[in-house]
Amino acid sequence: MKWMNRLAFLALAVGIILFAIGGWQWYSLQHSERVALAKAKDLVKLPVKQTNVLKGDNRGKKDFNKGDVIGLLEIPSLKKEIPIVEGTDLPQLEKGAGHYIGSALPGEHGQVFIAGHRDTVFRGLGNLKKGGLIIIQMPYGTFKYKMVDSKVVKSDDRSIINLHAQKDTLVLATCYPFLFVGNAPDRYILYAEPTTSID
Repeated sequence: MKWMNRLAFLALAVGIILFAIGGWQWYSLQHSERVALAKAKDLVKLPVKQTNVLKGDNRGKKDFNKGDVIGLLEIPSLKKEIPIVEGTDLPQLEKGAGHYIGSALPGEHGQVFIAGHRDTVFRGLGNLKKGGLIIIQMPYGTFKYKMVDSKVVKSDDRSIINLHAQKDTLVLATCYPFLFVGNAPDRYILYAEPTTSID
């Protein structure tokens, strides 16, 4: 019986340790997102009159460093305010939504590609309907987009990233299925186009 008691104690101890580790990781992730969101709001709080227009002196400007907070992404219908971070590796995605390095910045001609985790910053992204508004605030201006389409692709499908696109497009990407446990096999891709609508 002693070995059973020891085994039960060991299982309980392992459970408590795993719970503590999971709790710390959740807290750390939430803290990183809050800090990045505060930085994003500070970065874009000065009013800029240009909307959906990139100032001439900012055209092609990509002097952000990997890991920098570069802007703020808002999805009003989902009540989302998400910091945009330069880069799409795990350390950047732990702070917010990641801007794919090499893709266009809002206001430039081309594809703006932004990725995020389905269980944190892009939770509920699948609930956004066609025509839904997405706002990106950058230090140099505010850019409005409306959702036009979505699709699901395999996780290794790189064709969704088009660094040579001529059309102004915003692409949001996250893992799919949304409620999948573990490494999801697919990606949910949302397409949006510039709009002057305020709805």
